[in-house]
Amino acid sequence: MSAVGSARYKNQTYMQQQAEAKLSASAELAGKLQKMINTTMKAYHQSTGQNDAELEDVFRQVSTSIASETLSGVVVQKVHVSDDGEMFVKVVVDPAFIKNAIAANVKNNKTVWQQAQAQKAFEELDKSAKAYREERAAVPAVAPVSTEEVKAIGG
Repeated sequence: MSAVGSARYKNQTYMQQQAEAKLSASAELAGKLQKMINTTMKAYHQSTGQNDAELEDVFRQVSTSIASETLSGVVVQKVHVSDDGEMFVKVVVDPAFIKNAIAANVKNNKTVWQQAQAQKAFEELDKSAKAYREERAAVPAVAPVSTEEVKAIGG
């Protein structure tokens, strides 16, 4: 995940200007991250059918924590200074870093973790039941055998 920020030259040092541009890019990155988390939260609500205030609060806390942790993992990848002195900075954060932060935060919150595990267990049970039904449907039905047929076979 990446974002670009910029800072105009205002009689500051190169490092000060770069820090300002990085801050601008980090704010954009935080917005993208927030959007990603909101999308995940909506998908979770749709898949579980749960939409209560406690879960909303949990997602808000997780979101804030993840944004904070992720922004500490931001790295400047590229710097460009235009002819007019404006500096552009591209920052990146490793997607694995974001994934690990989300996993750690969800695990730390027992409510979400337990509900996610329960949902996963129900999905696995559903898959097993579906596979069993499909397997049963693939086996041809056996016609009942009459007593005369058994005697004819020699039984």
